Amino acid sequence: MNDVLDMSKVEAGKLEIEKLPFDLSNVVNTVCSQIRVTAEEKGVAVEVEYIGFKDHYWVHGDPVRIQQVLSNFAWNSIKFTDEGSIKFTMELKDSVVNGKNRPDHCVLKLSVTDTGPGIPEETLKKLFQPFVQAEVSTFRQYGGTGLGLSICKQLAELMGGNVGASSTLDVGSVFHLELDEERIHEPPSSPEQHPPQTDPYQQARGVRAAPAPAQQLPSTPG
Repeated sequence: MNDVLDMSKVEAGKLEIEKLPFDLSNVVNTVCSQIRVTAEEKGVAVEVEYIGFKDHYWVHGDPVRIQQVLSNFAWNSIKFTDEGSIKFTMELKDSVVNGKNRPDHCVLKLSVTDTGPGIPEETLKKLFQPFVQAEVSTFRQYGGTGLGLSICKQLAELMGGNVGASSTLDVGSVFHLELDEERIHEPPSSPEQHPPQTDPYQQARGVRAAPAPAQQLPSTPG
């Protein structure tokens, strides 16, 4: 139902994108904490990797919508992954426009990599279209509206970015969100400037988003 409502807002032009200061690591760790219990029950490890920075990094953007996209990627991954790992990768790159580096901006590439069954090539090509499921048996087994990834694509575009996916059968899949955001060289010091990270789907799923440690979240061995 939440997917349908968000799609309706996007199509009606009523979904607004905010620009707020936020810590990228907090967003990713919140999503990690959301899937942690399910991952532990399945014996799937949850890992976090930083590329281009060590830990906390502040930017201007829409933390709620970024978290919504990553949460969708993560829940899809844990849904289809029964062993191995789910890895969140945060990669920081220079923002270059017309051959010129923009020091006050950066390119963020946020990826979720799983060791699930993989996605057939023909399905992968249309994965971000509305109502696409890998196959009928997938819908029967796992459910879902088939709208989630389509909404992720539209949210990314509203934020001036893009999403994509790659996959190898019997190896796993990678979903990514790439955004060009404004850097914050000095993090806000006032608590009022630290916006809370809330998941739009949290209440519907019954998942409580608790604080999670950075770097790596250990899971019960499979």
